[in-house]
Amino acid sequence: MSRNSPAAPAEEPMHREPRSTAPRSSASGGLSIGQAARSAGVHVETIRFYERQGLITQPRKPSMGIRRYPRDIVHRIRFIKHAQVLGFSLQECRELLDLRGDDPATCALMRHHVEDKLAAIRSKLQALTQMEGVLTALLEACQQGRAADDPCPILKALDADDGLPTPSARHGPKAATAGAETSADNAP
Repeated sequence: MSRNSPAAPAEEPMHREPRSTAPRSSASGGLSIGQAARSAGVHVETIRFYERQGLITQPRKPSMGIRRYPRDIVHRIRFIKHAQVLGFSLQECRELLDLRGDDPATCALMRHHVEDKLAAIRSKLQALTQMEGVLTALLEACQQGRAADDPCPILKALDADDGLPTPSARHGPKAATAGAETSADNAP
């Protein structure tokens, strides 16, 4: 084609079927680590970490080829992630995984674990509410007018030997009490 001849018509793009999000498995029925990670909504490194922690079992590598993960590993990983979202540690996840089953005794043990976790969360919420009160009191003390040569009331309160102000003490750091529940000795 010469330089002056009209351009050839553009080829029509090939029609492609959308890629399926379902993992393809090999003839052996397993998933690659990447497929398992995508299906579970985690990174490959998460799977490797869970293997090192003993939360999931690493499949044996065949002499030729790559490791194949059983499909149920995806459910196990999702179980772990869901438990973590609810505040369970990896050790607690390990205990919960060991309890998986349908008998009434398992349900009672799971209920006990959840009751313990809920009590811990409520305790943390109470401590956070107390911290919020102390920080609010410190900000209020800071916002009150002070002379240019007065030290920062927040720094003064943090340096104090007699504790921090309690949430009910809204009159500045001088209202600090030695037995404040939010002192460093009683911090969670």
